[in-house]
Amino acid sequence: MRLAKNLARYFSVAAVLAVVLLPMYWIVISSFKTLPELTSPTPTFWPRTFTVEHYVRLFQQVPFVTYFLNSVYVALASTAITLVLASLAAYSLYRCRYRARHLLYRAFISIYIFPRVLLLIPLYVLFTRMGVIDTLLALIIVNVTVVAP
Repeated sequence: MRLAKNLARYFSVAAVLAVVLLPMYWIVISSFKTLPELTSPTPTFWPRTFTVEHYVRLFQQVPFVTYFLNSVYVALASTAITLVLASLAAYSLYRCRYRARHLLYRAFISIYIFPRVLLLIPLYVLFTRMGVIDTLLALIIVNVTVVAP
């Protein structure tokens, strides 16, 4: 009985690992395939011709490092701002005793009824009027708005 439980557990873990790791393996291996092999109707699990052409073009034709650093900057800034705002709100709701505390808590929770996508058009109009479209600041504000409770 114990052996059957362990086998079932190991099989379950192996199945989950396969579902999680196989797409990652496929992405990495596909990045080393040639273009005809990538677009071939018959998939291969290992490249017939190993190439780094895609990575060379990535660094030569696209300012990849700039884009990557922008992503890191936006992610770190959004995370820090969200963490500070959420911590302050949680502290206020948990520690401070005031009359409207439960009402404020319910308001925070009721916001989750609406999809966050509803905020995109008003934010776009606001950012257009402010002149911050296509800036990192706008991206950070959108990330904080969508993620923050």
